[in-house]
Amino acid sequence: MYFIGVDISKYKHDCFITTEAGEVIKETFSFDNNGTGFKQFFDILSDLGDPNQIKVGFESTGHYMNNLIKHLSVKGY
Repeated sequence: MYFIGVDISKYKHDCFITTEAGEVIKETFSFDNNGTGFKQFFDILSDLGDPNQIKVGFESTGHYMNNLIKHLSVKGY
Protein backbone atom coordinates (compact mmCIF):
# COMPACT_ATOMS: atom_id res chain seq x y z
CA MET A 1 0.00 0.00 0.00
CA TYR A 2 1.21 3.48 -0.89
CA PHE A 3 0.24 6.68 0.89
CA ILE A 4 0.41 10.02 -0.89
CA GLY A 5 0.11 13.31 0.92
CA VAL A 6 -0.74 16.37 -1.13
CA ASP A 7 -0.38 19.95 0.10
CA ILE A 8 -2.83 21.88 -2.07
CA SER A 9 -2.30 25.45 -3.22
CA LYS A 10 -3.57 27.73 -5.96
CA TYR A 11 -0.81 27.29 -8.54
CA LYS A 12 1.02 24.10 -7.54
CA HIS A 13 0.72 21.10 -5.24
CA ASP A 14 3.49 19.62 -3.11
CA CYS A 15 3.48 15.87 -2.70
CA PHE A 16 5.18 13.06 -0.75
CA ILE A 17 4.90 9.29 -1.29
CA THR A 18 5.58 6.58 1.29
CA THR A 19 4.64 2.95 1.91
CA GLU A 20 2.63 1.66 4.82
CA ALA A 21 5.94 0.49 6.30
CA GLY A 22 7.26 4.06 6.22
CA GLU A 23 9.64 3.58 3.30
CA VAL A 24 9.99 6.85 1.40
CA ILE A 25 9.23 6.24 -2.27
CA LYS A 26 9.51 9.82 -3.49
CA GLU A 27 10.72 12.79 -1.50
CA THR A 28 8.71 15.98 -1.65
CA PHE A 29 8.04 17.08 -5.21
CA SER A 30 5.73 19.63 -6.82
CA PHE A 31 3.40 19.60 -9.78
CA ASP A 32 1.41 22.44 -11.30
CA ASN A 33 -2.34 22.77 -10.69
CA ASN A 34 -3.16 22.32 -14.38
CA GLY A 35 -3.40 19.61 -17.05
CA THR A 36 0.35 19.42 -17.60
CA GLY A 37 1.03 19.08 -13.89
CA PHE A 38 -1.70 16.46 -13.48
CA LYS A 39 -0.15 14.41 -16.31
CA GLN A 40 3.21 14.49 -14.51
CA PHE A 41 1.51 13.41 -11.27
CA PHE A 42 -0.42 10.57 -12.91
CA ASP A 43 2.72 9.34 -14.67
CA ILE A 44 4.28 8.93 -11.22
CA LEU A 45 1.14 7.23 -9.86
CA SER A 46 0.98 4.79 -12.77
CA ASP A 47 4.53 3.66 -11.95
CA LEU A 48 3.26 2.61 -8.49
CA GLY A 49 0.82 0.09 -9.97
CA ASP A 50 -2.72 -0.78 -8.90
CA PRO A 51 -4.81 2.31 -8.00
CA ASN A 52 -6.54 0.21 -5.32
CA GLN A 53 -3.20 0.07 -3.49
CA ILE A 54 -2.80 3.86 -3.42
CA LYS A 55 -4.39 6.17 -0.87
CA VAL A 56 -4.28 9.92 -1.43
CA GLY A 57 -4.82 12.47 1.34
CA PHE A 58 -5.17 16.23 0.94
CA GLU A 59 -4.66 19.29 3.01
CA SER A 60 -8.08 20.88 2.73
CA THR A 61 -7.64 24.23 1.00
CA GLY A 62 -11.04 25.19 -0.28
CA HIS A 63 -11.81 24.74 -3.94
CA TYR A 64 -8.19 24.51 -5.15
CA MET A 65 -8.27 20.72 -4.79
CA ASN A 66 -11.50 20.17 -6.79
CA ASN A 67 -9.83 19.68 -10.19
CA LEU A 68 -7.33 17.18 -8.79
CA ILE A 69 -10.05 15.26 -6.95
CA LYS A 70 -12.08 15.03 -10.16
CA HIS A 71 -9.08 13.75 -12.15
CA LEU A 72 -8.20 11.20 -9.43
CA SER A 73 -11.78 9.93 -9.37
CA VAL A 74 -12.01 9.58 -13.15
CA LYS A 75 -8.76 7.59 -13.16
CA GLY A 76 -9.94 5.24 -10.39
CA TYR A 77 -7.94 6.53 -7.43
